[in-house]
Amino acid sequence: MKHHNQLRSGSLLTYVQMTLNIIVSIAYTPFMLRILGKSEYGLYSTVASTIAILSVLSLGFGGSYVRYYILYRKEKADDKIARLNGLFLIVFSVIGLIALACGLYLTFHLEMVFKTGLTDAEYHTARILMLLLTANLAVSFPMSVFSNIISAQEQFVFLKATEILRTVVSPLVTLPVLLAGILFGPWAGFVVGMVADIIGGVLAGYAINPLITLGAGAIGLVAGLAWQKLPGLRTGLRLQISVLLGHFVGSMVITSLALRIFYGYPWATLAVRIPNALILAAVNTVLLRILLENRALMKMVKK
Repeated sequence: MKHHNQLRSGSLLTYVQMTLNIIVSIAYTPFMLRILGKSEYGLYSTVASTIAILSVLSLGFGGSYVRYYILYRKEKADDKIARLNGLFLIVFSVIGLIALACGLYLTFHLEMVFKTGLTDAEYHTARILMLLLTANLAVSFPMSVFSNIISAQEQFVFLKATEILRTVVSPLVTLPVLLAGILFGPWAGFVVGMVADIIGGVLAGYAINPLITLGAGAIGLVAGLAWQKLPGLRTGLRLQISVLLGHFVGSMVITSLALRIFYGYPWATLAVRIPNALILAAVNTVLLRILLENRALMKMVKK
């Protein structure tokens, strides 16, 4: 009965996620076009689409993993499951390295993607975008083993619920939090992060968890502090370090601990948060770089 409930609820949440993806895209794209401009947004979209093609390197291994996991679980062969986990972690790590090599080749041969029409500055931005998205794709392959474990254990509701939450919350919360921390200081980022989490919890009907709220604020706080403490670095590297540190402390550490302590989430389940946080950090870094180079926006901020 529980299995059928998971299937029904998971299927329903899949359609909810698809609908939300469409709604978020319709609402979010015009906003980003207005902030970034047509050329910058087009540059990001083209690079992201190019790197997304490399995801076919998974070759359906995830489905094979789920099949054998279920088979061994029925046999109650824990030793076989352990070997299966190790094998597929190696397989996906190798695929990640292949994706990294392909992405690096494209990064240094951008003429294959952009034949003409880009300025030197746009080529530079495109290379940074390509490097960041390539690195995150490479990391996401070995980490996909953990999401496959969740699927094999038939926890479809949790899996889809986290995807829906990421679809809705990520573009609406994290970018403004990081932007506030970098432009207006660490405490501004902290306050914006906490307020955003509280508002999101109220709107979603969830009880506010102080530790999760602290994690949301820590993203802006740590990113803002890192930005202030690293003035001697190049803007791109300074931004990358600041955003990664913010996500590491706030999302990977504090929020994951909160989910473990208060809700009993297993560590294998929480491990899925790592590639999600890395991917989100990379996207945030690129968008923040573009925003910081937007003269109209910077002029508004200085006023």
